[in-house]
Amino acid sequence: MNTIASLTHDQPNLAEQAIENLSDLFRASLAAESSISLQQELALTRSYIALEALRLGDRLEVRWRLPTEELSLYLPALTLQPLVENAIYHGIEPLPSGGVIEVAIDDGASGIVIKISNPIASAGHSHNRKGNRMAVENIKERLTLAFDGTASMELSETESRYTVTLTIPTAEAA
Repeated sequence: MNTIASLTHDQPNLAEQAIENLSDLFRASLAAESSISLQQELALTRSYIALEALRLGDRLEVRWRLPTEELSLYLPALTLQPLVENAIYHGIEPLPSGGVIEVAIDDGASGIVIKISNPIASAGHSHNRKGNRMAVENIKERLTLAFDGTASMELSETESRYTVTLTIPTAEAA
């Protein structure tokens, strides 16, 4: 809200767009228990990224690798957006020069695979705030319920990157 307030006088068109993006996020949070298409979830995630880009500027870069064809997948609302939010909060914010978040979606043999990856801050640049993993646990639980225990979420870490991988089976993969 502070970012939007700072834009109202100097860049009113940008402030208006930010308010529209925030409205999309609020609507999605009210419908968090329902299923939405992957395309709707991606649009919501992009709206969130646009809001954060206003705050972080060129410190935030997102690289997308998406299938050329639209995938027919419905998932619980607010599945990807909170994972990207975590990637920004824990991966981009602590780094003075920012970094790159990678979002990749592939239609594989075991189903649709979604990977969200962010840089890991070195000890000198880390947050003093630790996450409570509530968003991750919530998403795991909602995926388990939505896909009868057949979807999975894996967390992995290297020296420089943290990655969340979701695998959601499709009818063809079953």
